Amino acid sequence: MKGTLRIVHEKKQLVMNATFEKASRNTASPECLHLCEMKQRFQDYTVITEKLKCKKRKQTYKGLKYNYMKWYILNHSKTNKIAERNFEILENAIMIGERQDGLYGKIKQWFFYHYPEIKENGLLYIPEYNESEWADAPIIIEEDAPTELPKAC
Repeated sequence: MKGTLRIVHEKKQLVMNATFEKASRNTASPECLHLCEMKQRFQDYTVITEKLKCKKRKQTYKGLKYNYMKWYILNHSKTNKIAERNFEILENAIMIGERQDGLYGKIKQWFFYHYPEIKENGLLYIPEYNESEWADAPIIIEEDAPTELPKAC
């Protein structure tokens, strides 16, 4: 049998989940037969379908791809030195990630560590990418910042 049918005596209800409800629509199914039996036994009980409890919406960063990270590093790092260093770290991590599955999440963690404003405020916008433009991208200047990916990498 697919799904579940529960009896809630306190509320006088037969509670089925969505899977059971869908399967019970077929009159030849065991679920339909079981529902009919329960309805005969508990005639004064009402039959209800249990609603799914949704999880809170998880924050997503649609459009946060490697190209966006590269663009953001070049255009929003505080110094040229930091931009070059972070860009190089990202490039190396991407090359490693091409050979290992599941590295995107760790790269994303590293990116959020260095650029927390993206995690807090979301993506600014998603520009059209042209690799030749990256070399000429305006870069602002700052000094010391951590240079390594998180230890989980």
